[in-house]
Amino acid sequence: MANFIKVWTHKEVENLTRSFRRYSGYVFALKFILPVIALAMVVALFLYPAMTSKGKKIVLVAQENKTVQKINPVMTKPKFIGMDSKGQPYQISAKQAVQEKVNLLTMEEVAADITLANGNWISAVAVKGDYDSIQHQVNLIDDVNVYMVEPSGDTYQAHTKNAFIDMDTGIMKSDDPVYIKSDSGSLSAESFEVDRENQKITFKGPVRLVIVKK
Repeated sequence: MANFIKVWTHKEVENLTRSFRRYSGYVFALKFILPVIALAMVVALFLYPAMTSKGKKIVLVAQENKTVQKINPVMTKPKFIGMDSKGQPYQISAKQAVQEKVNLLTMEEVAADITLANGNWISAVAVKGDYDSIQHQVNLIDDVNVYMVEPSGDTYQAHTKNAFIDMDTGIMKSDDPVYIKSDSGSLSAESFEVDRENQKITFKGPVRLVIVKK
């Protein structure tokens, strides 16, 4: 009986040893198998959509943002002072000016003032205007009024829709109808041109003159 128990015990120990070895080998194998399985799942996750999309691809393209906000400098109550070719001073002012280009400004509530050598003062005002700071030219737009005051005190007022002024040469002209009034009467014409250098005013088209007797 004792021999039987001894033999049985020895066999059980051998069986347990073999089982433990198999278990240890199984655990050791899992250390390598599990990472391989995880890697295979990750690869399948990325490859599966490509294999089932029938050649379709999703491509991410970085598009260039072509919308660029342009900010132009804005000036409040600007003044530009200069001298014409005859050395006569002039001044251009506005309520507001926006610099569209290096030499071009668009202005609101514009006034161009000129003092002549004979003492006459001329001021042209408009709702809007463009000023070329290199050519010294002004385009007055939308409801232009021109005032001229003589040293004697006589005042003349002209009204037109648009007008162009070359501050250097002293040329002021408009191709729109003009209406002029003064203490002595009134005048209307289809267009006009003022040559400041030659002290000459030219009216074109049908001209109508009304003289008021004092």
